[in-house]
Amino acid sequence: MARRQWPWRMRILAVFLLFLLISIALQAAAGAWSSEIWDYDEAAHYVTGMMVHDFLRSPLQSPISFARTYYDHYPKVALGHWPPAFYAVQGVWTSIFSRSIESVLALLAALAAGIGTLVWWQWRRDLGDAIAIGAAAIFLLLPITQNSLFYLMAELPLVLSVLAAGWAFCWFIETRTLRAALAFGALSTVAILTKPNGWLLAFVPPIALLLTRNLKLLRLPTIWIAAALVLAISVPWYVLTFRMVEEGWSGGTQPQFLGSVALTNLRFVIRDAGWIAIILAIPGFWDRVARRVLSSRVSPLWAVLSALAISCYLFHSFAVPVREARHLLLVDLAILLFAAAGATVVAQWCARWPVVRTPVFWAATAAVLILTTQFRLRSKPAYGSRQVVDAVLAMTPSQSSPILVTSVVSGEGAVISEIARREDGQRLRRVLRASKSIATMRWDGKAYRFPYEDPASLLRRIDELGVKLLVIDHHRHPLLAHHRSIRAVVEKFPERFRPVPLAGQVAFDLFELLEAGK
Repeated sequence: MARRQWPWRMRILAVFLLFLLISIALQAAAGAWSSEIWDYDEAAHYVTGMMVHDFLRSPLQSPISFARTYYDHYPKVALGHWPPAFYAVQGVWTSIFSRSIESVLALLAALAAGIGTLVWWQWRRDLGDAIAIGAAAIFLLLPITQNSLFYLMAELPLVLSVLAAGWAFCWFIETRTLRAALAFGALSTVAILTKPNGWLLAFVPPIALLLTRNLKLLRLPTIWIAAALVLAISVPWYVLTFRMVEEGWSGGTQPQFLGSVALTNLRFVIRDAGWIAIILAIPGFWDRVARRVLSSRVSPLWAVLSALAISCYLFHSFAVPVREARHLLLVDLAILLFAAAGATVVAQWCARWPVVRTPVFWAATAAVLILTTQFRLRSKPAYGSRQVVDAVLAMTPSQSSPILVTSVVSGEGAVISEIARREDGQRLRRVLRASKSIATMRWDGKAYRFPYEDPASLLRRIDELGVKLLVIDHHRHPLLAHHRSIRAVVEKFPERFRPVPLAGQVAFDLFELLEAGK
């Protein structure tokens, strides 16, 4: 009797819920649900998403004036440095659910589950349900993917939109229809307006068509209609925001620099995917792509996956050279999928031995080895911004003088994002970043300028700003002059600064500024 299968909608939902459960369990085990916004550009993404959420609740205002007022109170708005798609998703999500940190973490878990479900749906026919689900699950368990689950960054929505665009291009290769071309163009636009890294999709069509020996498809007008769609929507945004985007993409073009980035990125891939997966991926790539190129029998699915991995590596090593492992998630995912294909090849080699001739056996063995060598549960630390804000809100229950925060960029963002979250869009307090109001610098930290030569002149500047509360990060070595100098002001004029006790162990000191002579 044939085994009864679930309807396909139920199967998709079941797989999605499985990956959602895995993602939420990883977040909970890492302490992300009880932590705070802190690392890298996380605070900028959170505050900008909250700005969109708050604007959607008061849409009658001018978007420009609303954004300026919002930045004046919470100076971590990043719209312009990054495109709008991720913030639009955040705004809609938090409008439906809530603007809490837990809510945006649930959004990341849903995006990760979407990636896993899409991987299973695309590769289930070639690899089988169990192996496709296993490969996607291992991808979510990799430490580098865990980081993207714990910190509010744009990597997960980017990977999801790029994978979806890749699926659409497979569809185009197979059908050559205008509908498929438009789907590729639309999804590519979403990826590019999620993060500038989405431009790596420009390399995918020529590489995939070369591998499938279908370069003649470049002569079809439909593919150029898709390209025109991408350019018509994406280019105006990047032209308008070019100066801001440029500050976030600092790099170099010297040959020695490019070579260094390429080698560093290769080390990242080897470290994150692991030698077991890489070794097993070799026969998988040989079987699915390399040996089939000359005979024009490369599946569009595997050709596009290869193109995505190659494009991702080339883009981040040479086109826009950046040394960050999180940008190479697509390469890690491709290696795991080719490793899954490699398991089916090894099973064919062992066909004469009944016990070990099934692909599931070798895939399970590889999964155990990969997880044994690669998996480690990451944790998200808390530095105490919540305790600082507890004290700040208790001391300033209504709109008051500005709060000055001096820290590394992530510390400033932690305090700003926590105040923005607690105030729920009311904009009662103004927060000043010392890196912007005391010193000046570009988004990437370049063009740094600190004009105050002595503590007395710096104190006068603080008084001019009307600051009544000062938050100083003390858990990291103060690398920049303004941070050291503000600490020196507190030490030289102790009569002007009253320490405020904070609960627990925190990475900040809080001071109340007293008027001179009191």
